[in-house]
Amino acid sequence: ALRAVPMQRAERGVWVWQTAENLDGTYSTLLETEVISSTTGKTVTAAVKSYDGFTSPEAVEVTVLADGSATVEYYYTRNSYKIVYYTVNADDAQIEFKTIEALYEAPVTAVTEVPTRTGYEFTKWDVACPATMPLNGLEITALWNPSTFDITYEGIYDDVSKYPATHAFDTETDISEIPTRDGYTFAGWEFNGNPITFENNKIGKRQFSDDFTLTATWTAKPVKYTVET
Repeated sequence: ALRAVPMQRAERGVWVWQTAENLDGTYSTLLETEVISSTTGKTVTAAVKSYDGFTSPEAVEVTVLADGSATVEYYYTRNSYKIVYYTVNADDAQIEFKTIEALYEAPVTAVTEVPTRTGYEFTKWDVACPATMPLNGLEITALWNPSTFDITYEGIYDDVSKYPATHAFDTETDISEIPTRDGYTFAGWEFNGNPITFENNKIGKRQFSDDFTLTATWTAKPVKYTVET
């Protein structure tokens, strides 16, 4: 921006004002001033500066006036940045959860909503949300702990403590112990009334995402009878 302001100056040259945008959109914050000394009638280019958090204007040329009143006022636009909160989706891909957009140094309010993730418990955000919008914005990522699920057993006739009591999500749990019952052969496990298998005798990392019940099923052994004649 270029404007001529009537001023009585002893110096011959151009006065340059560097002015920053306020949070309310006005321009009243004077960052610095300088005088470009030169001779009357000469055209000079007033240099622009670089300030963190602001976009610099284009440089302009101005002619030096005899009364020293030539003035250039540069307006520096306040940048807008984002604070992005990240979580993950069901495929473990990072996705945006919430985004705050505001002008540099403007007050911001931290997100209070808690994200959810199947099989995990939210622990905290990796960094705290600042009180004002920082330079270049900020990325904040959710941190998680795998959930642990209780296992209930039905149809067990031996010591139930031999079997795992819990299963942690994203962890394999050994379930190789074979139940025993007098007069019967173990026929496998059921879940919700349906047969269920465990590869390599391990509960899969993501086979369950809540507390669950396993039911032992049985096949009666043949009974031998002796017939006396």
